[in-house]
Amino acid sequence: MSKFWSDERGTETVEWGVMAGLIVAGLVTVVAAIGTWIYNKLNGMKTDLGA
Repeated sequence: MSKFWSDERGTETVEWGVMAGLIVAGLVTVVAAIGTWIYNKLNGMKTDLGA
């Protein structure tokens, strides 16, 4: 069992995978927030123009 716990092969790959997942999740959150902001701005302009 101690040999299993001391074997660190593949851990760097897992770390990179987790990091990539966090970056993708952050990007999706930012894009969704920008989309909501733009949607609200366009609806506000539509209301101001009386459409």
